[in-house]
Amino acid sequence: MGIDRRMLPMKIHYFLRFMGTGPLTVILPVITKQMGVPPDVVGVIWTVLPFISLLTKTTAGAVADITRSHRAVFLLGIVFMVTPLTALYWVPDIPSSSSSSPTYNNLSSNASTLPPASASFLTSVSSLSTSPVEVDEGGGLFPSTEDSSDVTPTVTTPTVPQKGRGAELLESYEFWLLFLCLLVQYCGHTTVITMQETVCFQLLGEERHKYGQQRVWGTVGVGLSAIVSGALVDLYSKGIGQKDYLPAHIITAVFLVADLFVVAFLKFPHPERKISSSTLQGALWRPHVILVLVTTGVVGVVSGVLWTFEFLLVVEVAGKGFVHQKLLLGLLMGVQCFLAEAPFFVLAGRIIQRLGHANALFVSLLGIHAPPHPLLRRHQPLALLAD
Repeated sequence: MGIDRRMLPMKIHYFLRFMGTGPLTVILPVITKQMGVPPDVVGVIWTVLPFISLLTKTTAGAVADITRSHRAVFLLGIVFMVTPLTALYWVPDIPSSSSSSPTYNNLSSNASTLPPASASFLTSVSSLSTSPVEVDEGGGLFPSTEDSSDVTPTVTTPTVPQKGRGAELLESYEFWLLFLCLLVQYCGHTTVITMQETVCFQLLGEERHKYGQQRVWGTVGVGLSAIVSGALVDLYSKGIGQKDYLPAHIITAVFLVADLFVVAFLKFPHPERKISSSTLQGALWRPHVILVLVTTGVVGVVSGVLWTFEFLLVVEVAGKGFVHQKLLLGLLMGVQCFLAEAPFFVLAGRIIQRLGHANALFVSLLGIHAPPHPLLRRHQPLALLAD
């Protein structure tokens, strides 16, 4: 079986593009949480991003079709990915909540971090009793010294109102820089997906069942880069208080820039057949098309929840004491890519030809209906690794 030179540039694009995004995009929720965003806010961010990027995705496709500038839109999408993913390394961490800092109501909470004189003073003040002061019958402000053991001075401490964590995030410029990077890369990500799938199917023509043979190289790139970058991040972060993702950012920048050159010389077929708006509207209202759209939406919601919180759960279960966290995440991604996605991408064409698209989709949905994640039932496997 020879190499299909016509589809070789597309295979190279898939490999470089996913090799570049694999080190960071799959663990962006973990990075976001490490930068100071609570898990519930992480969920809100990944709920908002698809709705905002939906406008970008539809606009990019329409502009590319109307102006026939598919290459320019494709390249712009890659730029929108590599720029924020690289800039993310220099976005400062979000300051911790002010509620975690010492307040007047708990003067001795952080006394150990203060200079000795201040620490001893705060400790002595906080240890004083708060019962009322006894005043002598003469009306003097100072108590009698005849029975000094009964003297208990009062210390009145002001109550400092504290803002919620959500309000603090909204007022933090670091949070908005982080959100901007996430939003721009997500818009670029969806734009590139739209363009690459369109170009791939146009190049395949009547051989659309061979799509999996092209896309499998993207899966190989993700799995390989996730494992390599995970190991490098753990090695580079050795002896540091938190993970430093510089190796992952370098891999992302190198491979996405290389992908820019591949796309710049990629052949873009321009089909002469045009679809009118009335024909498109008629197709969208067909029952089976509506069913496919609803199914796609449901699968997208379920997949989004899993992709957002799966690795957050793994990191939490592994614990901070487990020094190979990112390698573990990379290995999990590698198992998913090489043992699950890659074989089915290769076999997808034959399966669809034999079962048909509808039956193949039904079988795929049955695969989603699986028992709960093992980590939700039992934490011992990763706990052993953490030990």
